[in-house]
Amino acid sequence: MEAPTASIWPAQRQPSRWESVDAHQGPSIPVVERFRTALMHGEGDAVRQNASSLVLDACLATPVAEADLRPHTYPLSLLYGPQDLPTDDELATLHHGYRDTFGAHVFVGDIGAEGIVARSNPSYLQLELAVACIASVFSDSPAKTQDTPYAVSDQLFQAGFHLWLAMVEVDGRETRSARTVIAAALLSTYGILAPGSLIKRKKAGLLSNVANIIRRIRMTDDSTSAYTTSSTSERRLVGKSALLCHMLLIDIIHGLQSNTVPNYSTSELSFRMPQTGYPFQMINNALLRDQALPNDLGHREDALALSMALLSNIIRTHKTYFVPLSGLIRPDTWNPYRPLTWRSELANTVAVFNTALARWESHFLQQADHDVIALHYFTKLYLMVPNIAELPRLARGGTSGSVRLAEQMAIPDEALEIAWDVFEHVDSAVKVKNLKISIWLPEITFLSALVVWHSHSNKRHRGRYGGIRSLVMYQKLLLQLPWPCCTEMAAVLDLAAHQG
Repeated sequence: MEAPTASIWPAQRQPSRWESVDAHQGPSIPVVERFRTALMHGEGDAVRQNASSLVLDACLATPVAEADLRPHTYPLSLLYGPQDLPTDDELATLHHGYRDTFGAHVFVGDIGAEGIVARSNPSYLQLELAVACIASVFSDSPAKTQDTPYAVSDQLFQAGFHLWLAMVEVDGRETRSARTVIAAALLSTYGILAPGSLIKRKKAGLLSNVANIIRRIRMTDDSTSAYTTSSTSERRLVGKSALLCHMLLIDIIHGLQSNTVPNYSTSELSFRMPQTGYPFQMINNALLRDQALPNDLGHREDALALSMALLSNIIRTHKTYFVPLSGLIRPDTWNPYRPLTWRSELANTVAVFNTALARWESHFLQQADHDVIALHYFTKLYLMVPNIAELPRLARGGTSGSVRLAEQMAIPDEALEIAWDVFEHVDSAVKVKNLKISIWLPEITFLSALVVWHSHSNKRHRGRYGGIRSLVMYQKLLLQLPWPCCTEMAAVLDLAAHQG
């Protein structure tokens, strides 16, 4: 009887040289190019569907589409068939309007983007388009109509975003330039304040890219000579503290909108306080650790930087304890004396934040501007209602597990009062020209309004502050702000009010 032959596992075989060549043989160039074209020229959900269902072999039998006849592939295909851009005179008018409007925004004035545009030779079109995009929001352009009041702004954003992305792909010097970061900062500013999912999706990708650039050129480092590898003149091109503070502010607003962790951790940011020049890490640690604060801290930029740092830390803490925080809705029995539990650690962290918020109030509340105070009260509100970022999807009729969890969330009495404190200070801020344009006002007003709505919809506070009809006051307040997203936010509040 013959002995059975031993089976050979594939890993035990010694492949021939030709088998290795065949295994590593990539698809033909036409197949790859057509696959790439199918992905790069799509928008919306169709992109993901094509990416998951497209078969490379089938591309060979597919007739050449019109998109394949374009003269360039990615990334230069981003520049093919651009939107109609404003003329040089129109761009100059928008740049002049930028100085009188958004150029006066906190942190932005110290960046000096309009001066960089004027000094750039040859012109730096990415930054020019970014400045024009923001300025067009405030302009009385005849192109604005009742149906598409921000069509020009959207076109400038799309053109600036595609040009920024194409230049970063083809020119490695762009990833080491401070001007690239400034252009991305202004484009992202419009992205967080524009309605529509397409712009918000591109804004999210832009923020991730620029975060990598900022870390690569070591802009977050304490050393001023290391935050860019370019020449000395390039290092003096931008106020580092103002730029990092503005990027942190954009990142926080994006985190609130997308319900995600901010890209930047306050522990990695090393810069000087924008007004007084004290080291940021020293002042932030002193605020958190109950140490003495300098008496000469500024009551606008410095106060805002510390309030932003607190809100960023609270958001990150909430995301760290997301599952345990969910259990707070249905608390179970636990031993308060057992050491090293998530409950005790969370309680200690919340106590630290509450102490820091109280110290911020004692140091800045009497002299800070209303828009900064509104952000401070919203920070307190977020600490009390950590699932607040789920409320927009709940108001729009979302049904995910996290949304259903937010639906069961109880709003404390103090949180309802703080939501109206936010309203009061935003209402005071809109009466001042330079405070009305603060980019964080729409989001904190919108989320505070949803806290009021959710509190009344649960019938716990239905009779207080005018009931659910009080949402009309938040709608009117949002419509007084100049940013494109406010109309959409007011519409969501109107829908939520009718839902009851």
